[in-house]
Amino acid sequence: MRILSIAAACSLALPILGGCLTRPVMSGEPSTKAIVTDELTQTAIDKVDLLFAIDNSASMGDKQDLLAAAVPVLVNRLLNPNCVDASKTCKLASDCTTSMGAGAQCDTAANEGAGACFVGGDNQGGASQCSTIAGTKPEFPPVHDLHVAIVSSSMGGGGSPDVCVPDSTDSTHQDDHGWLLNRTISNTPIANANAVSPPGGNFLAWLPPSDPKNDGKPAPNVTPYATSTQLVSDFQSLVSGVQQHGCGLEAQLESWYHFLVQPDPWQSIALGDGNRAAYQGIDSTLLKMRHDFLRPDSLDAIIQLTDEEDSWSDPMWLGGFGWVARTNKFPNGPDVAGTGPRGTHECDTNPNDPDCVSCAFADGVTKKPVSGALSRRARCRWPSCGRSSVAPRWSRPSRECRAPCRASSSASPRSASPARSPICCCSRCCAW
Repeated sequence: MRILSIAAACSLALPILGGCLTRPVMSGEPSTKAIVTDELTQTAIDKVDLLFAIDNSASMGDKQDLLAAAVPVLVNRLLNPNCVDASKTCKLASDCTTSMGAGAQCDTAANEGAGACFVGGDNQGGASQCSTIAGTKPEFPPVHDLHVAIVSSSMGGGGSPDVCVPDSTDSTHQDDHGWLLNRTISNTPIANANAVSPPGGNFLAWLPPSDPKNDGKPAPNVTPYATSTQLVSDFQSLVSGVQQHGCGLEAQLESWYHFLVQPDPWQSIALGDGNRAAYQGIDSTLLKMRHDFLRPDSLDAIIQLTDEEDSWSDPMWLGGFGWVARTNKFPNGPDVAGTGPRGTHECDTNPNDPDCVSCAFADGVTKKPVSGALSRRARCRWPSCGRSSVAPRWSRPSRECRAPCRASSSASPRSASPARSPICCCSRCCAW
């Protein structure tokens, strides 16, 4: 319609074009206008893939219980949507009960704020939904093709040798690999979630053959449910089976990204040359699960359940040393668990100094992990304090030690006088 009106205006302008040429020429700002039209085809959602990313660290048990309790309402609303009478406006539920019965309720936000009356769905499904309740229609078409799956927040230690390391059977679920979980409290897998043609599977599917919209659709690589009651029960079992003793350094975001998006999901992370982390292999099991679960033309929804922030760190950060952010004991650091190393003394005055590096990464106090040689000025060692050797400790000196250490700073660290402060120099002060 817009194109036709513009064309008509142009045709009307043609007879007076000659008159326009006789008018005086005047300056004006150039103006460029363009109208582009394109035809877009919008289709209704035909498939829904729900991925639940559930934190399985300590303190999550009560949250998982709440989700399990909400599962019947969630599934029922998708498969059996409410029946709405948009012709009846309302402000309170009592405005609806006279015409629709005692169970009627009022959606005050519907009808642009005027309200609409509704009752629960009649379980007719497909095109017959709400057909038994006169004057109503479903709030949306019932979902007739649904996949539901779960991933946990446990992705292992990310290269750390002492955090979230699984035992031989991973009995405490330290590393779920970003895989879809078919796990229950009793450790008995849900039969309908097992892959029909292994590997893959590990999700629940709803594809009722009674709905004509499912005619000719390929069967999923799991066994679809015949009744929503069993679907709800098994989904609740999977939620409870996530449990709450997984890795305490949660990867809530990394886990679903690893499963859904990462084009070449790594199989494992190992420390190689110089203790640098490296990705190992491609996880073909995960890729098969993704292939089975995720459809290219589906609505994909990620539902996150957690009670804290994501704790994952990129293992490849800092030239492959990113894993140290997830370890109990820094390399070359103190023997105290959880104690980080100090930086070289250049960091105290200029964080941008090339020699401002962590003492933990000083390989023999001669190299930096990324940019090469570590200057002798870095001073990450203890003074010898008259001893043949003193093991390094990377904690900062105590307040009592700073003055005598600074007094000897013009000399080589190994020439610091033990007489100046014997206890200080030979214990805590020597990390300056």
